[in-house]
Amino acid sequence: MMSMWLRRNSEVWLHFLLPDDIVMFLRLCRRLRSSLIGHPSRPMRSPKCLKWKSSHIVRRILLIKCQSWWFVGFRCLLLKVRVYPRCRSCTCGNRSSSAKLRMDVDSCYLDGNADAVEFCPHHPFHHILAVATYTLEEGNPPHRSGSISLFSADANVGLELLHRAPTTGIFDIKWNPSGDTMHPLLAQADADGCVSLLSLQSKSDAEDHGTALREVHTEKISSAMCLCVDWNTSVGSISLGLSDGSASIVTVRESQLQLSQSWAAHEYELWATTFDACRPHLLYTGADDCHFSCWDLRESPSNLVFQNSKSHKMGVCCIAQNPMNSNMLLTGSYDESLRLWDIRSTSKPVIEKSLCLGGGVWRIKHHPYISNLVLAACMHNGFAVVRIEEVDAIVVETYRKHESLAYGADWQRGVCLEDGSDRGSLVATCSFYDQLLRLWKPESVMVK
Repeated sequence: MMSMWLRRNSEVWLHFLLPDDIVMFLRLCRRLRSSLIGHPSRPMRSPKCLKWKSSHIVRRILLIKCQSWWFVGFRCLLLKVRVYPRCRSCTCGNRSSSAKLRMDVDSCYLDGNADAVEFCPHHPFHHILAVATYTLEEGNPPHRSGSISLFSADANVGLELLHRAPTTGIFDIKWNPSGDTMHPLLAQADADGCVSLLSLQSKSDAEDHGTALREVHTEKISSAMCLCVDWNTSVGSISLGLSDGSASIVTVRESQLQLSQSWAAHEYELWATTFDACRPHLLYTGADDCHFSCWDLRESPSNLVFQNSKSHKMGVCCIAQNPMNSNMLLTGSYDESLRLWDIRSTSKPVIEKSLCLGGGVWRIKHHPYISNLVLAACMHNGFAVVRIEEVDAIVVETYRKHESLAYGADWQRGVCLEDGSDRGSLVATCSFYDQLLRLWKPESVMVK
């Protein structure tokens, strides 16, 4: 029995060992086998303590206590193995373990409370990841500090810091869409009530190769804090949501910003603004007053198209329109529900589906190529990958390796394959108080 146990388990462990370690392991197995398999003519063996020292498998082995000349029993067999995969794409060991090894790519701690991550959608900068932080420092008055960081994100190399600049506290960042004729620009909404445009530029200095952000223009919008930002490149404008409930539209002309209109859209903090992709004169907003609204921007001040005040039981945190189906729109709320809306009837949208995710839905991002796959940041309940089906919406994967509020999440744009999948894409997620940034591969995408 013991011989079979050693043989069966050694076949699993051998995958994790280097050649020198394998020789040592086999020797140890023979010694253990000879200690355990007794015979009436043999005297009882005394307990032995065998220590196995290796750079990859360090721990104690000990094991055996025989109490009679014929094998009566042994108390325990303890083999603790510490595994260091030899490569990031390790496929050894049992299936579940290798899947876990493949999922996590890299992680790092930031210099402040992380609240937003955004992959650059512009070719050839898909590997560029922008990360924003916001830290409230108590005082009279309180000070809100932050930073903006650029990383290079790669499935094999992991995360590499390219650039970091201190700022005031940042609530939201957003790259201009890839179809835009402008070069990559990052819009930044901050706690000072300002919106800034940052240009992505390559450093050409011989001593400092890499990529950096350069501030192009900053516009003061209000004495209230700017909480969210979105792009409407078809008409060259940016929308902003403010902490006093107002919404603002800023015109972008040759990287210059000018406030064009502002109005009282909600009673409390306005957390989400999103332009309609096919009807750029429409703006969707959601706020702490539990209202989900739509505005017609063709007049100033903007006209209210619809306002839903009954569906969300708590504040509306995020809004996202499906880039491959303009009739489908998602909202996330503090009430822990993800809601799917049919917005073909502009004046009265209809809720098609609702799914509880177990935590406040702070951020939702559609997969860039798989139309029915959504990534959600669920605050106290980690991150979830949701598949929207014809009949229902289901959670196909969860990721709970952050230890604080799940806030920022985004898909990396990769190479779209013929079957519509994107096996090369990564996910970046960040959490607030533990200041943690993680890079990982969703299994639900890898198996497609």
